Amino acid sequence: MNGGTSQDETTRTPARYLVIGSSGYAGVESTDWNDRALPNIVDFDFILVDVPALTAEKLAAADYRRFEEMRKQLVRFLHSGGELVVITAPRIVHRRENSYPDHLDNYDWSPLSIGAQMEEGESLVKKSDEFVDYLSRMKKWDYYLFFPRDCLSSELTDFYGSTYDTRYSTPCTPIVVNRYDKVLAGRYQIQVRRPESKSARYKKYPSEPDSVTGDIVLLPRIEGLDNREATAVVLQTLTGAQQRSVEPEWCDTIEIPGVAQVADQIQTHHNQIETLLKEIAALQEKMDYLNNYKRLLYGSGPELEDIVSLCFSKLGGDITPARYSQEEFILVFRETEYLVEVKGTGKSCALSHLRQLSDYLLKYQEHTGKNCKGILFANTWRAIPPAERGTNDKPIFPDNVVSRAEQWDVALVSSTDFFSAFLRFLNAGDGSAVLDAIVQQKGVVAFPLQTSGEST
Repeated sequence: MNGGTSQDETTRTPARYLVIGSSGYAGVESTDWNDRALPNIVDFDFILVDVPALTAEKLAAADYRRFEEMRKQLVRFLHSGGELVVITAPRIVHRRENSYPDHLDNYDWSPLSIGAQMEEGESLVKKSDEFVDYLSRMKKWDYYLFFPRDCLSSELTDFYGSTYDTRYSTPCTPIVVNRYDKVLAGRYQIQVRRPESKSARYKKYPSEPDSVTGDIVLLPRIEGLDNREATAVVLQTLTGAQQRSVEPEWCDTIEIPGVAQVADQIQTHHNQIETLLKEIAALQEKMDYLNNYKRLLYGSGPELEDIVSLCFSKLGGDITPARYSQEEFILVFRETEYLVEVKGTGKSCALSHLRQLSDYLLKYQEHTGKNCKGILFANTWRAIPPAERGTNDKPIFPDNVVSRAEQWDVALVSSTDFFSAFLRFLNAGDGSAVLDAIVQQKGVVAFPLQTSGEST
């Protein structure tokens, strides 16, 4: 295994191996292409991918989200120095109407798109003795391997950096080539270079890469060799352990009494697991939705505006987009409009925030001929715990902001006070008292210690 952090071998667990695509091998973990659960790929040292096992039928049933998760995990696996060995196959594509994406191919699981150019030949030039037990069975070839120019996945560039200012290369150490140097089997790395200088006109890159991944070994499919047998031969090279005879594919057509019944029981349990997983996913979604309210205490910008407007709506108000000026939104409560300005800041609320809201209120008056009450929601000192806010040295609303808000009939809503009131509402189920407190007061809003319907 190349790269990674060296460790004291006396304290390190034995190397771990994972086969993706087929199963039934001695001493290693495996997962089939259409298994629902995906192992923690990053925790393995060597991963062997059986691409020939990803047939057109299995590709048609494949879940794109599983491929997406594989790409993410494989980027981290390679970054940590893991070795990825791929038994390749010609590219196949499955078209999916009315789906995203509209097609899948048998290399969409890979963080680097792998090219297999269809071309036939018998010339073989051995460059090294790697995987000799496997490659010695190769007599001819029907494609050669390469990485296309646009081979980088978004998962890879998200991890290391955009191609705008990050350079990538995939140098190859050939294992077997044809007579005109097209790679039939090879060992690759991903090398990443970031600019030493980020001048808009000229970027200088280091001669040595900033990051080098673990190796990616591409091996050809060998005609006449069953893919499970091929995987077993490669595994024996990787692990050094003798693999027992692997069932050829024609064994799948032979029925043993009792196996069908056991398979039915397994399927029943899988169905039960699927039902439970759906229930868990729904509960997780509900929990994530509720935990989203915590953004009141640390959010800023659009995310804070969104959660404040959602909470006001839950409390019984109607929310409409800004239409008189650039206020965040308009709260309609008891048939009255209120202009709402939302601010998230790492310090106290400033007078400039209040002046901005005042400008919006004047434009409202010019547009409608009516006065309107303003509400300034402030999530101040948002980087520190709520209990540490509102002290003498960390005031939420300084005195000059409070006095001017009282003069202008503006309600000042502290995110921490509002959050406590909103939690009481979630327990009590009636939010009118919370909104009444906001629209009926000026200056710093004091919320009732209990909402209507909450027991004492």
